[in-house]
Amino acid sequence: MNFIIISIKRFFCVTEDEIPYNKKQPIIDGIKNSWEYYDILSLIEEIVIWYNKAFYQDLTGIFNELFEIECVGYRFINRQITDIINDEEIKEIQEALNTKYSACSESINKALNLLYNRESPDYSNSVKESISAIEAICNIILGTKNATLGEALKNLEKNGFEIHSAMKNAFISLYGYTSDKSGIRHNNGVDENTTFEEAKYMLVSCSAFLNYLIQIYEKNN
Repeated sequence: MNFIIISIKRFFCVTEDEIPYNKKQPIIDGIKNSWEYYDILSLIEEIVIWYNKAFYQDLTGIFNELFEIECVGYRFINRQITDIINDEEIKEIQEALNTKYSACSESINKALNLLYNRESPDYSNSVKESISAIEAICNIILGTKNATLGEALKNLEKNGFEIHSAMKNAFISLYGYTSDKSGIRHNNGVDENTTFEEAKYMLVSCSAFLNYLIQIYEKNN
């Protein structure tokens, strides 16, 4: 965890002895001797959140640069530390989070937070929210309210909205996967067998597909 010590020292421009105390225990001692990695990542997240509230400045870019310099396998996305470090994947998620279609961005944000909640991750509901973002944009495009992804993708082409057949079929298959897994589309999204890797894949894939659909929709309107 030397990168964390280096990051804190560089950010606060202090020596190890000058790093502030936390609950009467030096942060540096905790980092070196007893803290788990997720405690340290939570500390960094709290620093970013506090600094943003106090000074209205986003520090995620600064920490991401430090992570990259120290070859750390984490990056901030929307003030949430993730293990997604591929620039293109980060770009797709950020774009989905910043879309003007609030129903879509809110679902992607929920999917991200559910996936990377270190205390109580919820992978099945993360998948459900990722899919919900696609359903939301499809309903916006079609002018409907409650169309499911499977229904919406079929109706888009009927309404002159062209999607590459391979891409459409891929997402119909993904929708079938979420329907087949017993808990994701039913039972309030509870499926204990959903894995982190599945939820992460769905977050990245649905973010990219969401951006694609939005681009086509806005191009034609």
